[in-house]
Amino acid sequence: MKIKLGIPSIGDRRAGRGTEYMHTSFLFNTNNKLLMKQLYGSHRHRVYLSNDREWFEDRLKKLDISMSVFEEDMPVIYVKGKREYLHQDTDQDWYYHEPSSFTKSMNKFGEREINVPRVLGIGQNHSEDPLLFEVAKTVEQYLFGPTKKQYNLLGADDKNYRHYLGWKFPDGEVTLTIQRKKSSFYVDHTRMLKKDAIYAVAKILMRAVYCRSAEVLEEYIIKVTETPHNVLYAIENRSPYFFYEMGRKQEVMLNTKSIGLKEVAIEISEDIWAGITTKEWNQFLNVYRHGAKRSKRWLGITPRDLWIELFTEDKSKDSEGKYLFPSEPTSGQEKMMLAWLKQNRKHAMVEDRATQLLRGLDAEYPQLTYVNWPGIEDQAIHVKGRVRDWVITGRGGMKVGHQNVSTYCVTSNEKNMSSSRLKFRGREISHSICIDNLHNNSSIGDQIAARAMVLLNDESASHRVYTIHGYVRDRTTDDVLVNQPRIPANELMAIHYSKQKKRRQTKEANEAQKKAKAEKEAAEQLERELEERRLQREREDARRARRRERRARRRALQ
Repeated sequence: MKIKLGIPSIGDRRAGRGTEYMHTSFLFNTNNKLLMKQLYGSHRHRVYLSNDREWFEDRLKKLDISMSVFEEDMPVIYVKGKREYLHQDTDQDWYYHEPSSFTKSMNKFGEREINVPRVLGIGQNHSEDPLLFEVAKTVEQYLFGPTKKQYNLLGADDKNYRHYLGWKFPDGEVTLTIQRKKSSFYVDHTRMLKKDAIYAVAKILMRAVYCRSAEVLEEYIIKVTETPHNVLYAIENRSPYFFYEMGRKQEVMLNTKSIGLKEVAIEISEDIWAGITTKEWNQFLNVYRHGAKRSKRWLGITPRDLWIELFTEDKSKDSEGKYLFPSEPTSGQEKMMLAWLKQNRKHAMVEDRATQLLRGLDAEYPQLTYVNWPGIEDQAIHVKGRVRDWVITGRGGMKVGHQNVSTYCVTSNEKNMSSSRLKFRGREISHSICIDNLHNNSSIGDQIAARAMVLLNDESASHRVYTIHGYVRDRTTDDVLVNQPRIPANELMAIHYSKQKKRRQTKEANEAQKKAKAEKEAAEQLERELEERRLQREREDARRARRRERRARRRALQ
């Protein structure tokens, strides 16, 4: 069977109107067609047996049919280990029903077309890559064995199957194997969890859309199958981890590097790295990335115990489950590790990354200007699109998660300080325009950057983002608007990094001065308290001395 998989482009339009698909075609074969009812139909046809004893016995051997007694009143045989009932037609000839499969829903080119559902609306079930999520659902639906709740699997072995996927390129052919043996799943002969197997196949299919080389696809298959999906995410984005200090939850990100197909390195402290297998780190990420609760080893682990887990070489344990020879951190190493982890807090890293991203966009694209608006500390981007001017700020988002930023369109050429409407550099702007993210965990910097890149070509984006259509095109003729309000570049008040750096340095100096003053006052207060305690001790000593002197005089008089 040839399968043509369509992966949709992301946009606002409804499916069927302006839908664009990117395709990858591959050959599919399986050793269990009766199970794959989503791809194959089945019917039963007659297999006749002769009443001639010699011909019948020869036929039994060829068809692997066993029968203890050949009698007309016992119409039961076993075909390849399965029981089948014998029947007689009007001519008194014996036959049994043998199931056979055929390919369902073929197009005129002999292909089975499967289209991944479009990603529409706000994605509530996925917080990372919504397109990968939809492709993974389609892969599970069509390329993995169905469940008994979905289909009637009577007579099919749902615990064992093997599928073959094949691509042909100018420089060679590529084959991918998907297999299940009882409760174990394998992709290209690599054992993994079912979820990891589904995501691995989904990523391979998405890569095949743009790949035209067998060598490139083979290398990608090796990378995806040898390294779990969780670990690949951690290598690209760092590993999430959290712990509690004084009752407060500290969310941090651990730097993760690949040092082999089956091993990664984790930076647990400054310039201190520990190696661990991808299988073990995948279990760690299942707890701290997906919230798994079944791992006794990693669930709720403290930084000190994490150090021990990563650096202990001899894994021998006593009867209580503790390591016999643990590699414990010293007091200094533990303090340095905690300080290092706090420096890599998730929130602080996201803010720094957002600032660097917006500065990079300002430097790379002349149409983008990094500004402070509406407040002096609020980050914003001014976008000079092909048709209109736009402003995107990280303040005043309409929806938490999906829309943490606000997008405005400049609607006036002239400054109007008397108007009560919101203004940007004295020009009136529109109300906040609703542009949602498909997933709900993007940082403010990423959301600003994504909208800025889309609005650079607002003429083309108006076909995909319907909320800006009325600002770019005429509502009746759908023609592009001309001579729209613009803001001169010299009035944008772009952020000068030297001035911004000086302002920040001044702010930091003021804070440091306040902190030093507070520390000085605290030190002076402590010194006064110590001096008072010293004077009090001296007074106590003087009183004791006088008492001893009086006692000595009394003894002398007696």
